[in-house]
Amino acid sequence: MAMKKAKGLIIEINRECNLNCKFCRVPKDNRRRAFKELESLLENKEMEDVVEYKEGKIKYLGISGGEPLLHPDILRILKLLSTKSDEVVLATNLTILNEKILDALKKLKNIYIQINLPSPNPSTYKKIVGKDTFSVAIKNIKKLTKEVEAYRVAINMVVCKENIDECKNMVKLCSQLNVENLRFHVNVGGNINHKDFLAKTMEAQDYALENDLPLVVRIASEKRREGIIPYITVDKQVYSDLFEAY
Repeated sequence: MAMKKAKGLIIEINRECNLNCKFCRVPKDNRRRAFKELESLLENKEMEDVVEYKEGKIKYLGISGGEPLLHPDILRILKLLSTKSDEVVLATNLTILNEKILDALKKLKNIYIQINLPSPNPSTYKKIVGKDTFSVAIKNIKKLTKEVEAYRVAINMVVCKENIDECKNMVKLCSQLNVENLRFHVNVGGNINHKDFLAKTMEAQDYALENDLPLVVRIASEKRREGIIPYITVDKQVYSDLFEAY
């Protein structure tokens, strides 16, 4: 029987990060994937045996880190990956956003930006990420939503014990920022009860619906995830992890 192909591929392009999120499981070091190595990986014909392709392109492609925007070749990487898939998701904390990166994201219409924002509250945010960069993140989100189509921007909130009571306020913040996609993600193996996670996030989802907010709220729980997507790290290890694309 033929092996079922994965829905897509997530590539860790670096491990350096400017934040220190409590829930992050990525080791902190300075390793990064060279552009040529990334190019070679994506052109490997064996990839077609394990990942779904659509019209000659990988069906879904994710970029992760570390913080991907710290990679010195990020502009070349974004352009390359945009030619390899019609759906490329860039996971970023968006505290690093210069005009060149913004211009690239504006032009590359098939790149979707998933922003890690763990709290709508500056003090909770600092407690979780280890730095006082909340205002920078908010400023950059505002910049992004002015230049990039709303359907391409999403906020991802990893729910943990520090922010579990702030889910409804995150819905309110998204509405204020003109962000139309919000994803609540459980801190797998973390410090909260799964039932509490579902109760708080569904309450926030109901709030958005009851107030007719222009916001799609998704809840990525253990039971609602879809598919197995290979995750390739900078040191070439491959993991098959449950992952729900928004």
